[in-house]
This record gives sequence, C-alpha cells and structure tokens, in this order.
Amino acid sequence: MMATKMAADVNQSKEALKQLDNNAQNMLTPPLNSIHQAVDAFTKSAENNDLQVLNTTVREQLANLKTLLEGEVAARVNEMATNIDNAFEKKIHGPLKQINSELGRVKVALEGWISKAKKVVKAAMNKCNEIIKKLDGTTGTDDPEKRKAVEIAAEALRAKAQKLFDAADSVKNEIGSWVGNATGKVGDLDLALRKDLYDIKNSIKESMWDYITVDILPQFNVVKDKVGENETRKTKDAGNINHNWEELKKKITEYSNDIYKHEMNGVSGHIARIITNMGTYAGKFTEEGFKATVKEWIINIVNDENEYVNDKLQKYLENNYGQVSHTYKNADGTNDITDTFRNLIAQVIVQKLQNEVIKDIDRMVTPLLEAADDKINQYLQAVQMGCDQLAGGLEGVIEAKRVAQMSYDDVAGEIETIITTSKNTVPSLARSHLAEAVRRIMIALTLIARHTGNELKRILDTSNLDELTLGAAITQALKDIKKPIQDLNDAFEQQQCQRQVGTRLDTEIGRDGTAGKIFDLGKLTTFAKHNGKGSKKDLEDAINNIRTIVQEALEWSKIGIKPDQTGRILQAELQHVSTELGKFADAVKGLVQNPAGTASSNAPDQGRGVQKLLDDLQKILDRQGSGYMYTLPQALEDVKNEIVAILDKTDKANLAYILAEATTFHTTTIPTKANETLKAINNYVADAIRRTTEHIKNKAQGLYAARKQMELATLKSIVNEQKSKIQNIIKKDNASGIKCLLSIIDGNHETLSQISDAHDTKTAAVNAKWYVETLTKYINEQVKSPSNDLPKSKGTQPVTSQTTPSSQLVTRLQSRTYALLTHLHDNNRPFTFDSKFRSLLHDLTSALSTFNPAAFANPHHPQLLDALKAGMKGLVKEMEKAYVNRYDSRKIKWEELKGKQATDELTDDATRCAKVFMSCLPMLLNDLSKVKERCGHKGEWSTKHLHIDHEVQDARKRKNPLGTFFRDCGYNVPTSQTSKQDGELRCKYELKGSDIYAKLVEHTIDGVPDILKHITDCESNYDEHGKKKKESTFDVVDLLSWLHTHFHDYYTGLSLRPFSRQ
Repeated sequence: MMATKMAADVNQSKEALKQLDNNAQNMLTPPLNSIHQAVDAFTKSAENNDLQVLNTTVREQLANLKTLLEGEVAARVNEMATNIDNAFEKKIHGPLKQINSELGRVKVALEGWISKAKKVVKAAMNKCNEIIKKLDGTTGTDDPEKRKAVEIAAEALRAKAQKLFDAADSVKNEIGSWVGNATGKVGDLDLALRKDLYDIKNSIKESMWDYITVDILPQFNVVKDKVGENETRKTKDAGNINHNWEELKKKITEYSNDIYKHEMNGVSGHIARIITNMGTYAGKFTEEGFKATVKEWIINIVNDENEYVNDKLQKYLENNYGQVSHTYKNADGTNDITDTFRNLIAQVIVQKLQNEVIKDIDRMVTPLLEAADDKINQYLQAVQMGCDQLAGGLEGVIEAKRVAQMSYDDVAGEIETIITTSKNTVPSLARSHLAEAVRRIMIALTLIARHTGNELKRILDTSNLDELTLGAAITQALKDIKKPIQDLNDAFEQQQCQRQVGTRLDTEIGRDGTAGKIFDLGKLTTFAKHNGKGSKKDLEDAINNIRTIVQEALEWSKIGIKPDQTGRILQAELQHVSTELGKFADAVKGLVQNPAGTASSNAPDQGRGVQKLLDDLQKILDRQGSGYMYTLPQALEDVKNEIVAILDKTDKANLAYILAEATTFHTTTIPTKANETLKAINNYVADAIRRTTEHIKNKAQGLYAARKQMELATLKSIVNEQKSKIQNIIKKDNASGIKCLLSIIDGNHETLSQISDAHDTKTAAVNAKWYVETLTKYINEQVKSPSNDLPKSKGTQPVTSQTTPSSQLVTRLQSRTYALLTHLHDNNRPFTFDSKFRSLLHDLTSALSTFNPAAFANPHHPQLLDALKAGMKGLVKEMEKAYVNRYDSRKIKWEELKGKQATDELTDDATRCAKVFMSCLPMLLNDLSKVKERCGHKGEWSTKHLHIDHEVQDARKRKNPLGTFFRDCGYNVPTSQTSKQDGELRCKYELKGSDIYAKLVEHTIDGVPDILKHITDCESNYDEHGKKKKESTFDVVDLLSWLHTHFHDYYTGLSLRPFSRQ
C-alpha cells in the first residue's frame, strides 16, 4: 500500500513538472529522476519478494476458509427466502408496475405532441405568406403606399440633381463675366503703371534735392566751418577745430612739463603713488598671491565668461543631478552653476598646479621684485615674466594632457568625490563632461596668462614712443580733410546733383519716352515677368485661359452627368436604380417561392424555397394524402404503435404476464428459511474472514518490517537529498530572472494604484520614481556579469558583479528617468512643465532609443522586458503632450538700454509680444463676445454642455452649437455627454453655458481708478444712440473692446487697413 502511494506521488510530481517553463524543467529534471528511480526500485523489490511470500500465505489461509464455508452454506441456503422476498417486491415487482403506468401516460403525451407540432408549422406558414405579401408590390393593402413613398424619395433626388445642374451653369457664366472684367483692368493697370513711373521718377529727383538742401547741406556747412578757417570770412572762430588745436597744443606742452617735475605735490605726487601701488600689485605675483590670482581667473572663466565651459558643467549637473550634494546645487532646482561649485573647481585646479607651475613662478618673480628699485617698468617686467612662465607651464600641462601628476579625468573624479553624496568609486557617465570642462578651463587660463604677458610687454616696449608726432599728425589730418570738403561742396550744387540723380534713375528704371511714359520697360524686371516684353496681351491670354479651363471642367460629360433634351439629369441613373431594385425583389421572391425538388424523397431539396419547405413541414405531419413525405410521420406512427403493442398484447411477452409470473415465483419458489440461512452464513463468514484477515495482516507486517526497513531508510535518504537540491533550485529560480521580476511587479501593484489615483503631479512623480527605480535596479543587477550565480570552487570568495554594456544602458535609462521625475517633484515653480522638463524628457527619449531589453533578457522570455520598454515609451509619449512655451524660464527685456538708462526703443522680444497681442486681440474679442452673448441669461447656449453631439435620433437636433464653437476655436471637445471623456474640456452634467458666462464676467477691473475712468469715457462704452452702456463693473470683454477701439484708431492714424500686413 505504501509503495502504491509512493508510485502515485512520483507520477503526480512528473505531471507537475510539465507545468513549469523549459528552463525550470531542465534544472529540476535530474533530482526528480533520481527520486523516481529510487521509488521505482523500492516498488519493484516489494512486488518481487514480499508479495510472493504474502501470496503463498494468502492461498493457504483462503483454502482453509473455503473448506469451512462450503459446509455452512449447504446447511443455511434456505435462510435466504425472506430477504429475496423483500428485495423482489421492492426492486422488481413494484418498479414494473410503475413502468406500465408511465408508458400509458407517454402514449397520451405523444399524441398531444403531434397536434402541437402541426399548429407550430401552420403558424410558420402564415408568417411566410406575410413575407411574400410585403415583398410583392401588387398585393396587399399597405404595400402600394410604401412603394409610393420610395417613388417620392426618388423624385426628390432627381429635383436635387436638377438644382446641381442649374447651380453649375450659373457659376460657369459668372466666372466668364469676372474674367472679362479682369481683362479690362489689366489694360488700365498697364497705362497707370507707365504714367506713375514717370511721375515717381520726377518726384524722386525733386525730393532728393529737397533732402540735400534741407537735411545735408546745412550740416555739411557746419562741418566745413568747424574744421578749419572760414573760407569766406578768412577769420578765426573760437568754435573752429583748427583754432582749438593750436590752443590745445599749448596746454599739452604746459601739462607735460609739469608731470615730470620732482616736487612731491601736484601731478608728480600722483606719479609717486602710482609707483607705490604698482609695487604692491606686483607683490601679489608671489606664491600665495599668485594662487589667489589664478583662482580668481578660473572663477571668472566659469562665471558665464566661457559658454563652452558652462555648457559642459551644466550638462554634468543635469546628468548627475540626483547624486550631487545639495551644498553644490541651486535651491530652485535648476542646473545653474553655484558660487560654491565654482570655488571648489578653482581650488582643486590651483592645488594641482601649485607644485609644478606656481612654485616655479614664485622662485623666478621674487628675486626680480626685490631688485625692482621702485621703478614701474621693473615691476611690470617681473609680472610680465611671471605671466609668461605661467602660460608656458600651462601649455606644457595641456600638451601632456594632465594637471600636475593627474589626468583631467582624475581631477574631475576628485571634484566628483567631493560634491557627490554617494561614495561609490565607479565613475558616473556624466564625468566626461566635467573632465572636458577642466581641459577647457586650462586652455582659457593659458590664454589669459599669455594675453596678460603680451599686454604688459607691449606697455614696456617704448622704442617707438619718440617717433610719434601726434601734433603733426593732427595738423596734417586737418589739411587732408579740406580737399574732400571742397569736393562735397561741388557735388552738392543743385544742377550737378539733379543731373547725377536723373542719370542714375535712367540707368535703374529706364530713360524717358514720349507722352509721359517710360520708354525702356525692359528695366522693369518684375513687371516684365508678368507682362511679357512690354505687352499686356500675355496677361490677358492667361486670364482668358481661366475661362476656357472652367468651361471645360464644367462639361457635363466630364463630371458624369448628361442632361436629356428637356434639361433633366440623372434620369437614366434613377431608372437603373429602379430596375436593380426590381431584380432584387424578384431574387428575394425566388428564394421564398422556388419549387425546386419534389416531396417524394427522404430529404428536402437544397434549392427549394422557404415557402415550399414550410409547406412540406406541414404536410409531413399530416396523416392523410401526402403526409408520408420524407417518411417522418410514418416513423412517428410506428413508434406509437410499438408502444401500444407493448402495453396491450396478451402473449407471454406481455408486461402483465411477466408481473404474474414474478409473483408466483416469489410466493412458491423461495423457501421460508432463506432468511435464517443467510443470517447464519453471514455470521460464520464474518468471523472466519476476520480471523483469516488478522492472520494475513500479522504475517505481512512481519515480513515487511523484516525485509524493507533498510531499503526504506536508503530511499528516505535519497529523497531528502534530492528534495534539498530541488528546494535550492526553486529558491534560486524565484530569486532571479523573469520570475523574480514578476514577483517585484506584483509586489508594487499598490504603487501603480497610487500613481493612477494621484490628484497632483508631485505625488504621481514620487510614486512613479519609486516604482521605476525598483524595476531598473533589479534589471541592472541581472544584466551585470559575472554574478554570484556562477559556479565557485570551495573556499573562494563570491564573485563581484561587474558592469556590462547592457547594464550601462539600464543605468543610463535609470538616471534619466530619475532626473525627470525628481524635477517634476522637487522643483517649486509656477508651471509644472518648463524648458528644463523638456530638456530632461529629451534626454530620457535618447536613452530609451538605445535601450534594447531583448538583447539581454532571458532568451526564452524576451517579451516581458520588451513590454517594459513599451511601457516606458508610453510614459514618454504621455509626457510629450505637455505644452512648453518657448519663453518659459526666460526673462524678457522690454526696453533697450543705453548705458543704464531705459529708452523708448523696444527690444526684439517686446516687438514680438506686441505683434502676438495685436494679432490675438480681434480674435479674442470676437470669440469671447460671442460666448458672453450666447451663454448669458436666456442665451441660446446657456443650457448647453461641452460636447459635440446630443444623443438623440433626430439628426437635425443632434449637433450641439456650444461644443462645435469650442472645436472650431481649436479645442479637443468630448464627443458626447454620456460617452467616455475623450476631450480636453470638462464635460460634466452640472457644467453648462451659463457657468462659462459666470466665469467670464466674475473678474472686473473696478479697483483700478485710472483705467476705469478711461473705459467709462471711451467710445467703446457708448451705444449707437450716444448713451453710456456701463458706469462700473467692467469685465474682461469690456477691456478687450476698449483696447480694440484704440486698435482701430492706431491703424487709422497710419492710414492702413486693420488687416494690412504692414
């Protein structure tokens, strides 16, 4: 029994193994096979050894039992009579009588069934006749009226086609009229253009001379008078440049003599202080002072002076934002570089430069300063040589691609170690940006040092100072300018000026012809493109071509409509439709009435019509005439007759005869002592079986205990060992791969619910960040190589997971997602979605494009991780719907500055803003006025809701004007009120047009007295009778109307139409 249960358990484990995935089956099959083999060996051993001994014992005991039972049975047979009597009555005689009664009832029910079937078939036949009547237009009372309705509809269709014909013909004639008028206007345009060009040419010449005499000559004369001696008066003027230069030369001589005096007062005192200050400045270029100077230079490089460096540092902060300590980040959450971060970068770089560069400078500059002897040029020379030494040392650093004994990447790593919260030694993916910024800082620092040294060298180079004769140069310049002034004076003579202007106009436009026309029209290149070689016929022909093309396009044969002699159209098409409808009706009639086949076969013909088939169904249940078609009625009759025969026949097979014979057997055959006999046999057999069974059981247990105890212990050991292996395999399989990922996803189901139930972006971002980080962290560990899953020799340490290209892709995706969701949660700003959000979303999209989970997923289950990528794409797709204005996070300057003073000149952004406002104002006023008027009290939209269609059957009442209006304004409006919210506007039962009106007028400008008074007295507040519309409580529509009134005044002042492009 135990071996049988073991075999059943083994078979059950085999079936359970089949339900697992292939990978789990491959891992679990070896230990399960070991258990199967051990159990199978144990079972077969039990069958081959113990069962043979047990069978021998059983045969001996049963033979003894048989001898005892045979004697007792022969003596106790008559005791069965009583029990047989009771069983016969209860189980045979009684049920037979019940069957006889039930068969009688079946006979009556069968006859009722036949009657009801005939009624059902007859009803079906009546329905079929009704179908024939409705399809047949010549019979029935209602059908002619319905057919008449079809004819009326066809006549209406023909009438609409006639209107189409008339409208197209009218359009054709109207376009012909327009083309004629346009041809005439072309001729007028040609004459007007020629005349106007002539007048414009003369007007330009006059205007040019007026401009020269009014705006240029007076200024030129002033210049001429102010430069030198007056040519007419030959006198010296105090405002004359020549006179002032003579006086200036005297003062320069006086001041230069005073500068080089040796008294310690006046100007010479200032020179002494300059020398002292220069010595102090040069002293800063020793070791500590020079370190501070270099640090200051680096801070200035990072402090918005070098766009490339700032861009790389911002990219580093952006890509590594989550790891950077709050000490080095902006409190507002942006990636702008803080002063703390700048100082740190400068401090680290200066510290690296100190040993190899700065100390060498100190050793060279200090002796020079000590020997300077309070002379400016010696101080400058010491500083200049220090800058050259710094530039040379930095160039060596750049050439060696290192800072001191460390590479740029090492310097970036040292900075990153200080500013990041994590002490992980693995470099971040963003470190390359930081290393590149360090390299560019070194280049910029070299340029500053080299430039400073060159400037100081240029100052020290005084070899050419003696050759400068600035006074003589100025005097010569005054002489040189007199000749151009005289030439300009000659050119501004009236006759000469107008002749030059006329010649240039002839060259550019064309010389004068006769009758006030421009003779050389070839110069008018734009006009010639439209009018050929000075002829208006080409343009006329082009306009006439329009008439030809329209006439050809409206030919009835080309648009598929051919009117008959009476002007009617579509008559043939309508006749064709009627003919096709008749064919369709005949086909339907054939399907119903087709008499195909005969009723003499055993089965109906497939082509037989519906009416004929129903008629056959009625006949086959009729016992008279053709009622035997398909043989079904005869079969039913035969069944009925058989049942009646069974119930009514009188021979020995009759049911009543059987009942009588059974009664006789019951009363005469069975002995009276049957009950006593059976009872005695039962007692004796029970006692004998009990004793024999007990003996067999004791014998079997003894044999089993003696022979199987050792085998069972061995089997138990094998099973326990393999069971431990199976448990370890299952545990490891559940802790890694797809199963563990499914477990993590299932465990985070509540987080998904919290994301979908969140009412604000920050809450959703926190939960989403936690959810995505858990999944990506697990995936990252799974794709690292090698892992602790690999086999290890005894006594070795666990193998540490190493990054792989796949894990780096996952890390990149994780960091970009973390940065985006952190920005949505942590950054306090007026708008949830800003330019920084758009930048982070772009980075996440770029990382997602290179994320290919199928390349490193379980080869048997890549679809699950592909679904993860699809989910991330869905997240990105939804976030891409967020609107980000191009001016987001951008501070607009409204006025141009000259120095620190604001001017009336607008900046480019202010001009764009004005253009946008001027474009939007008419649209806003028109649309909001319409909403205010129609959504107000008793307005036609006041009771409407925000959706497109009403859910009514009448198509004329289905359109909702309020929803249609908002859709035309560019909004995505819900389809219907009861449908799913598929738009961007709220569609609630309680939100109506009147609520929109209330929102529109609830904000007023009562609290601004100056504007209120202006609007109250403005033209826009007066009706057509000259009365004021309002005295107070002006809403946003009133404000727009006021602005729009001045909008028209502005255009009127410019003599422009309101919608002119100018």
